[in-house]
Amino acid sequence: MPKREPEYKSKTPTQIDWARLAAYIDGEGCIRIREKSYKLVAGSGKFTELRLTVSNCDPRLMAWLKDKFAGFVIVQSGKHRKAARYYNWEATGRHAEWVLENCPDFFVIKRDQAEVGLAHQALIDYSRRGTSRGTIPERMVLRSKLSLLKGTASIQKDEQGIRLNLAI
Repeated sequence: MPKREPEYKSKTPTQIDWARLAAYIDGEGCIRIREKSYKLVAGSGKFTELRLTVSNCDPRLMAWLKDKFAGFVIVQSGKHRKAARYYNWEATGRHAEWVLENCPDFFVIKRDQAEVGLAHQALIDYSRRGTSRGTIPERMVLRSKLSLLKGTASIQKDEQGIRLNLAI
């Protein structure tokens, strides 16, 4: 069975669409590198994934994002009884890379974060199922660098307890 093309590859957003998306990511979005663990019969390990999110309470924005850029939408309820329902549009991996490659000239706030996300993607060898154990420590440094740019970093240590040099 032939491999199916990702939905985003069939999308053709205009320059105005890219500018709008960059504004939404700047204002209501998040660029992050998520660390995940996996366990298999042959062993376990970690991998990282680039993830873009735009959050909003209006489903019309989510419909526009999905129509123009593909991705997926998650509906969530607030933590309190009276809290509004909100929506997260997300793009991950190569899809997130495609978005960041087309938005950099339009970012006002998150250009540096987008550059770190693209640097992360450059370390992934998709011909080898998307990962190589040799680059995981490099990706974790980029994840920490992104946290510093966002102001969400905490003191980071590697496996040997040595403080990582996270100077930007």
